[in-house]
Amino acid sequence: MNKIYSFIKFKVSLLSLLILLIVASYVLVTRLALALLPQYTKNIEFHLSEALQKPLIIESVDSHWNGLDPVLDFNGLTVNGSHNAYIGRVRIQFSFINTVLSLSPKLKKITIEHSEISMMQSDEGSWSLASYPLELGSIEDAADNKSADDVSDKGRFSRLEGILNGTTISLSDLSVSIRNKEQLV
Repeated sequence: MNKIYSFIKFKVSLLSLLILLIVASYVLVTRLALALLPQYTKNIEFHLSEALQKPLIIESVDSHWNGLDPVLDFNGLTVNGSHNAYIGRVRIQFSFINTVLSLSPKLKKITIEHSEISMMQSDEGSWSLASYPLELGSIEDAADNKSADDVSDKGRFSRLEGILNGTTISLSDLSVSIRNKEQLV
């Protein structure tokens, strides 16, 4: 009986040590990666600009920790010039526990602070929000006009939905400026 107890005690100790080493490795590798992140600001800008198909500028990228969850801060995001969209800070907090349980990246919280967005009317009378055209047609018209791009977007959005599932998204200090074609507010 004493041998079985010693064997179980040894296995539990070994398992505990293994878990501790895995968590320590995770923290070490993530800290090293986050320390290098500001060097890749231009690459992040390029990929986001390509995805949005609009120029995007990021003033700085910072990171810190909240428990075992890494937190990324993107400061001073400008989309298509400062008169279209500006976001003071986007804070993205990853969820360590949910990432490990699902074996894929999971976010815990996204906080968007100090946003300034412009809505403008062109000379033809159409409206755009942060330089993205707004279609004021009915929802049925939009549903009837599906294209091949919509099908490829579904795959992209389903992956994004998997990452954002269970994520808290908060927005604070939003400012919207509206100008018609005569440039009146």
